[in-house]
Amino acid sequence: MKLIVGLGNPGRKFEGTRHNVGFMALDVLVERIQSEKFKVPSNSAGRQNYNLKLKTDTWRESKKGQLEYIWLEVNGEEVEFIKPLTMMNNSGKAVADVKKKHPELSLDNVYVVHDDLDIPLGRYKIQFGKGPRQHKGLESLYERLGSKEFWHVRLGIENRSVSGGKMISGEPSFAKATEGKEYVLQRFTKNEQEVIDRTIQEVVGELHRRLSIG
Repeated sequence: MKLIVGLGNPGRKFEGTRHNVGFMALDVLVERIQSEKFKVPSNSAGRQNYNLKLKTDTWRESKKGQLEYIWLEVNGEEVEFIKPLTMMNNSGKAVADVKKKHPELSLDNVYVVHDDLDIPLGRYKIQFGKGPRQHKGLESLYERLGSKEFWHVRLGIENRSVSGGKMISGEPSFAKATEGKEYVLQRFTKNEQEVIDRTIQEVVGELHRRLSIG
């Protein structure tokens, strides 16, 4: 099976904030998969057969696991999508609960989608075992799973600038880290939202391909 995790903070208070791009991307990905136009016909020339079964057609809440989830099956492989409801800094609790229920789940089949201050807005990276220098949600996962050897889907959100037009990258100092904590909880501006929406579409397209033919 595969596990796709989107990181964020639950509740309307945090909707549209930079820290919640993991939630945003998962919503778009699930919507794409459920859409008929993304179900590849079995007779498509040059394309692998794509058989999809929806086990849950809407997001459901697990109070015990403190998460929202949705299940489907792609080409005979089970895929679970989850959004932890623990607040960002304790995201590992929900992921560890899923891993406990599915001990056969290999970490190299886990994809965690998250915001990243080490990457400029409009860019992304999908890397195995490598995330940003600082991210409390990921640190919670590392602690609970005892490893960082899973796929990091890193959506850049850094759009602060300094004199001379140079981009700030990451959080190299305590002062900057404090500023970063405030920054990630702010909502995207209108122009930034247009950029992140395009980036999410690119990331979702890549994840969709990996799920379809991986």
